[in-house]
Amino acid sequence: SHINLPNSSILLKSHLSLVTFNYWSILKKNREIVNIDVELDNDIQQQESGFLNNINAFMFKEKVKFADRKEDSFKTFLDKVIPRTRQLFVLIKKYINHTTSYLKIIEYLEPFLVYPDDITF
Repeated sequence: SHINLPNSSILLKSHLSLVTFNYWSILKKNREIVNIDVELDNDIQQQESGFLNNINAFMFKEKVKFADRKEDSFKTFLDKVIPRTRQLFVLIKKYINHTTSYLKIIEYLEPFLVYPDDITF
């Protein structure tokens, strides 16, 4: 939501605070949750078609025991699950309409915590 983002105006935040959002409205019993197995050896390919349409559950699969894991296993898991800025832009660019300004494009990426300092290409 834009209500907690730093670049949202006070007017927008006040309008958004009037909207009641209940998690139960999207998390119903018949809602399909897509399970994605994540292994440290393989990369995850994000699907462009259903990027924002599904709820994804990322399951960490590792072949070694918990005691034998490396210390950076969790960081590696997060690197696999969270897309890089370039990949995120490719996934979200079809939702960016009628925008020619750099800052307007950043506004679309802001819910993903991407700001002008994060753009390097």
